Amino acid sequence: MCAKDFVNSVMIVSFVLFASYQRVSAQTSATTIGPITQLEVSTGQTTTLVFPAAIKSVDRGAGSVICKMVKGIENVLKVKAVDSIMKPTNLTVYTADGRIYPFAVRYDQTHPTSMIQFNGPGGLATSTLFAGVQHTDTELQDLADSLLTTVSTRHRPRAKANNGMHMAVTGAFLSKDMLFLQFKIANSSRVRYDIDFVRYYVRDKHEQKRTIHIEKEVTPLFVAYSQPQGIAQDHSLKMVVAFDKFTIADKKLFIAEVYELKGDRTLVCKIKGRQLLKVTPL
Repeated sequence: MCAKDFVNSVMIVSFVLFASYQRVSAQTSATTIGPITQLEVSTGQTTTLVFPAAIKSVDRGAGSVICKMVKGIENVLKVKAVDSIMKPTNLTVYTADGRIYPFAVRYDQTHPTSMIQFNGPGGLATSTLFAGVQHTDTELQDLADSLLTTVSTRHRPRAKANNGMHMAVTGAFLSKDMLFLQFKIANSSRVRYDIDFVRYYVRDKHEQKRTIHIEKEVTPLFVAYSQPQGIAQDHSLKMVVAFDKFTIADKKLFIAEVYELKGDRTLVCKIKGRQLLKVTPL
């Protein structure tokens, strides 16, 4: 190789290395890592995280945490615990503006985090409003608290009683395209009933043998309880659950399933499409 070719090769390699260095430096400088945020999650309530930019990636430390993006809303993430025995873990969210949001996640059935909004690097807000939802989290809390003390307007549909446990839909309300369902769970047995978690889903009304039935999970936006989730003998608990407004066909059912912690007294409340339409405007 002649001296001229050698010099040209060195110049090309140097340019490539410099360009790579500039690209890496730009990426590094554009990335901002926020402080670790404590996050309490449960099986019975969904925790909502709202970021100032679109979510690009989510890294879960363990499979005991469910993370779900909201359809049509790129900056909102819903988080929930898989079960009540989950161990503390971590969660990291990467957004389109180059920021990284680390979370320390632990299980708390009694006081889970309801909603967190990030205004910027490390900045939190106490009130949230995003596309598709017309209530802030503060308004949701106020509405739920009001509905927990509202006198029951109905007592059907009911779940089939299970060893002294009873459950019924006691109210259905509509506010700003949001559906609020009020449930009452009562205990007539001598054994305390502790709620482990609650499932909400839609499935076909008629199940046929040898047919795979498809269940579509429905994620609540907000859940409130009238008391800690333990129901003593001859006591009851009210539960208010908020959803994005939805309807179902006559051939389908909306089902709320309440599972007992360390027990088998599962309560299954089946709601027909026409029953979901009988709502009281707020």
